[in-house]
Amino acid sequence: MAAPKRKASRNARERRKKQVAGGLILAVVLAITLGMILYLNQPVRLELTGENRFHVGDKVMLSDVVKGVLNGSLATGDIQLDSSKEGTQDLTVTVKNRMGREMDETVQITFWQEDFNPVITAPDTLSYFIIEGQSEKKAAFDPLKDVSATDEKGKSYPVTVRGKYDLTKEGEYKITYVAASGDGQTVTKDAVLTVTVVRSPFDEKGEMMDGTYKTAKGFDLIIKGGIAYVDGYMIVNKSYTVPNGFSSTGDGTRSLTPETEAAWKKMHDAAPAEIRGNLTIRSGVRNIADQTVIFNNYVRENGLEEALTFSARPRHSEHHTGLAMDITTSSTELASQQPAKAVMDWLNENAWQYGFILRYPEGKADETGYIFEPWHYRYVGEELAKTLYNNGDWITMEDYFGVDSAYKN
Repeated sequence: MAAPKRKASRNARERRKKQVAGGLILAVVLAITLGMILYLNQPVRLELTGENRFHVGDKVMLSDVVKGVLNGSLATGDIQLDSSKEGTQDLTVTVKNRMGREMDETVQITFWQEDFNPVITAPDTLSYFIIEGQSEKKAAFDPLKDVSATDEKGKSYPVTVRGKYDLTKEGEYKITYVAASGDGQTVTKDAVLTVTVVRSPFDEKGEMMDGTYKTAKGFDLIIKGGIAYVDGYMIVNKSYTVPNGFSSTGDGTRSLTPETEAAWKKMHDAAPAEIRGNLTIRSGVRNIADQTVIFNNYVRENGLEEALTFSARPRHSEHHTGLAMDITTSSTELASQQPAKAVMDWLNENAWQYGFILRYPEGKADETGYIFEPWHYRYVGEELAKTLYNNGDWITMEDYFGVDSAYKN
């Protein structure tokens, strides 16, 4: 009986060895599997080149920013980046881990525009004319008008002015235009401003005197037969009058000038149907007697001080010239009713194309002498109208030509 027992014991030991060996093999397999899973799913990390600033317009590849992927690979390959816009942007890079699962990583890159020294475009000489009896406020001077600074790629830079000058005293003044590029470099250009006092076109009583003069902007002011012209354009405002007995047609009739009439018809016919039906001249030419009655009525109703803000004294009204017209009758109608407001909006945006200007723009009373009148238009011809329209930011005739509008007597 001893031999069978020994055999059974030996078999048991063999089974235990096999079980231990199987357990070890399973543990090894599990360890290897777990290791593989951990290896294949290790966190992916971009390895960067250290370069993240590039010039706008340069050819920049993804490999210029990313040199490799730790624990993975690029999903997109080496692609060219968009370098057309200046500024900092988030670059999204699609990568794959070792299991092939895609994910997005983000890195910041900056494209910058190389600054070139700008070139200043400005006049070498400037002139300013002090008109006797005309206030400095009415003869505004802007040394930066028509001055610019651009580099060879067309980029614009702000320009400032250095140097002192006195617009109330005759003399020559040196000024310097200054423009700075983005890298802190500055360029300059010198100019000479000449301030000259010229005689006033008004006598001691405030009446215009025939002759040739200069405006504060250097335009020729010619007064002939008691009528003022600047650069060929008739000027009538609080400063400049028409003579007694003046007639726009020369025969005493109340008619627009032929050029104004033709331009009005052209504009009227071109207007959309919904505008054309309400595009009507409510007040055109007035003689001096008409304006006397109108002005006196406003004075009785509103008092002299207020009346002067919106109504002209006789001989000072543009309605005498045959060049001006009122398209509607009152600000109350404009503020509260259609289609009057629609007509005014259309005129404001389109009248300049036919040679008409908004004569008294909003916020320009210190230049024109009158409050905002969205219904009052003046014919000046298409060339000047385009300039004064100024893309919707109307320039007044007073500001453009350098004349004032203030009663002299």
